[in-house]
Amino acid sequence: MNISRFSKVCNQNGSITVLSIGVMALCLLLIFLGSVVHSSLLVRSRTQTVADAAALVGANAYDFGDVELIDGNPKLTLKTQKVQDAVNNYLGKVRLPKELQLKAVVTSGADTVAVTLGGVWHPPFVGFILPEGISIVETATARTYFR
Repeated sequence: MNISRFSKVCNQNGSITVLSIGVMALCLLLIFLGSVVHSSLLVRSRTQTVADAAALVGANAYDFGDVELIDGNPKLTLKTQKVQDAVNNYLGKVRLPKELQLKAVVTSGADTVAVTLGGVWHPPFVGFILPEGISIVETATARTYFR
């Protein structure tokens, strides 16, 4: 067997370059995908935090004049308009991403407030893949306890 003839047929020079380019492209794709997912999680977390705080503000939107005595026990009933005004005032002071807005403020029962924030978020770098964006809806609930 002639070794020089075998080395001419199976010349492997430069093949590591193609492999290196492929691995680098895969690494860049993973970094890119990780940054998009991380950004999405940050927006969702921020939205949930603001919704939680808005629900707490709404649950504390009462005056002591709203307290009634029933059978000698104080009873607090939240007024829907006061709750909505307090939540809107709070959200006016907080910097939300421009895509997100207040969807609903619901007072259920006499002491529970649910705030829903939502909208469409467009992640960076993938506008051509997801032109409609990603829908984000977060709901937070808070309860007033008065004794």
